[in-house]
Amino acid sequence: MDDLSEFEGQIQQRLAAVRERRLAKQATVRRNMEEHEQRTAKFAEIAQRIMHDIIRPRMLKLASLFPNSHLSDKDESIGCGVVCEFDHTPEYPAGTKLDIGISAENTVENAILTYHLEILPIFFKFEGHDQMVVPLNAVDDGSVAAWIDRKLLDFTDTYLQLQVVDQYQQENMVVDPVCGMRINRADAEATVEYEGRTYYFCVEQCRQKFLSEPERYGTHQHA
Repeated sequence: MDDLSEFEGQIQQRLAAVRERRLAKQATVRRNMEEHEQRTAKFAEIAQRIMHDIIRPRMLKLASLFPNSHLSDKDESIGCGVVCEFDHTPEYPAGTKLDIGISAENTVENAILTYHLEILPIFFKFEGHDQMVVPLNAVDDGSVAAWIDRKLLDFTDTYLQLQVVDQYQQENMVVDPVCGMRINRADAEATVEYEGRTYYFCVEQCRQKFLSEPERYGTHQHA
């Protein structure tokens, strides 16, 4: 009987050890969940501040300088962002989408600033993606603002390439009817409306010659 009691006691000890391990694991899970929720709440507060104070004002300023642009906000499960889309125009003949966002990594210990740029069609190389990792326990607004400024200036330099890359400007190329020079409409120094058509001139002197003999030059323009 004593042997059975000792045997039972050994089993009970093992069962108790299992219960203790389970309780410790459950406590660890609860603690981890509480810490995760705290970090998530901290991230949400920081993300909203960065979006409100740094990202959105700069995106609004950028959009105000391009009449063909429009902004929209995006919300994610953990994160937020601003999207600026640029309509296809004769001056900027490509569909363009710029996305600046802030999200949290899986552990919610760092915030991830993201930069995504799409330009279609693509006729030149450009940086389409970049990111900056910001530790939530050491957020430096100055560094964040400097990174956003740099990325938006990089975007501006890239977007302005649409005005000079030949493949985008083919539809804007015309011939000065007087001197025969092939020019971009946007670069024309002067224009004239004649018999329902617009004529473009590289310099004012060509325009004056055209006006002196419009019937001579009026049929010579071709794209």
